[in-house]
Amino acid sequence: MFNILKNFNLHAGAYAAYLSSASVKNLKDGTIHGVTDLNEDDFNRMDYGLVGGLGLDFNHINIGMRYNYGLKSVGHSGSLSGDLTQNSKNSALSFYIGMAF
Repeated sequence: MFNILKNFNLHAGAYAAYLSSASVKNLKDGTIHGVTDLNEDDFNRMDYGLVGGLGLDFNHINIGMRYNYGLKSVGHSGSLSGDLTQNSKNSALSFYIGMAF
């Protein structure tokens, strides 16, 4: 985290993640109508990537957002999961609110 101004900061770095389970949920009108478990061995269990974001600090309140961009493909190449995900990578946009004590 880099403080650009007194109350404004930029975030930059890396992340690592581990796949603990894989499933597909059948959603209809916001209700789960079934869950199908997938074989985790068809997916890359370890993931890594880049993180960037910005934040604002107000007294003891912090707000901000971050974007994670995965650098590793989700599915193993040559497997059904690899064929279906077609070199897809994880990504996430996060918003946060925090309190400092």
